[in-house]
Amino acid sequence: MEQLSRIQLYKWILSSENNIYRFIENKRIKTELIKYKDDFFNTVRFNFVMIRNIESYYASSISDEIKASFTKEKFKNLYQENLNSGLENLNDIMSQKHLETERQLYLTFIDEISDTANPYYMFNKLMNQLDKTSNRSLSLLYQDIEVNGKGESLYIEHKNSQVFLSYASEDRLYTLCLYIYMSSQGINLYVDWLFSDFKENGISIKHHLFQVLKNSDQFLFLQSLNSELQIKGSHNIKGWCSWEMGNYYSIKKREKYYIELYSRPDTKRKTERSLQLDGFKKVSKIENGRIHGI
Repeated sequence: MEQLSRIQLYKWILSSENNIYRFIENKRIKTELIKYKDDFFNTVRFNFVMIRNIESYYASSISDEIKASFTKEKFKNLYQENLNSGLENLNDIMSQKHLETERQLYLTFIDEISDTANPYYMFNKLMNQLDKTSNRSLSLLYQDIEVNGKGESLYIEHKNSQVFLSYASEDRLYTLCLYIYMSSQGINLYVDWLFSDFKENGISIKHHLFQVLKNSDQFLFLQSLNSELQIKGSHNIKGWCSWEMGNYYSIKKREKYYIELYSRPDTKRKTERSLQLDGFKKVSKIENGRIHGI
């Protein structure tokens, strides 16, 4: 779904800079976002600049022919164009303690992955580095959200329908932006790291998640970048995601969806689709406070 791509989601966040707070029902999250407003928007802006014109070549919505035409050289050229503007944004999001190290990482990025097999591995490496940079630049925001959430009531009062997000991706910036966007669409997206207070053991975690699953109207699965790009390695769905999927089935709830952001021309791995996603629909639109799929 195009508007859920990173570039479109970040573009929407940046265009709604002064309005996003009115969508957010959770006072704690709203307070922390206002407190760290500059850090948040500068980080979104940096990510937007660094992947513009690159991400579109990996989108699931474009043809295999266009994907196949995207070479390593094209990737390098677009990256170098983005880097000039990106370094200016990097000054705004990194502390002096980390700035020079981060600069060198991005300046030497192409050289370090010059032997990478293909553009899919290059994109995966770039997204992993952006994720690490974002986590460092927003570390205080993330810490405050989690610390101030301890002891929070299990049931968060909200007027919107609730969707449970099961995420294999560790991209916190994306999941936070997704939460804000869903709020604007009349959906309370339950993202565990945003809402869950500290649990002392696996039993209490399971009890907590099961209660949230019971109170969720829909289930949304966010795949890992490795799985979507068919990168070498295990594509098995992560343990906690499998547990969440299985328990949502056990509650006999039917509205299960997954986000498909990226794909690559047909490969053997592409046909090895996880049986665990059988019965899930790909998100096609968000309308009237609900997710719809095909």
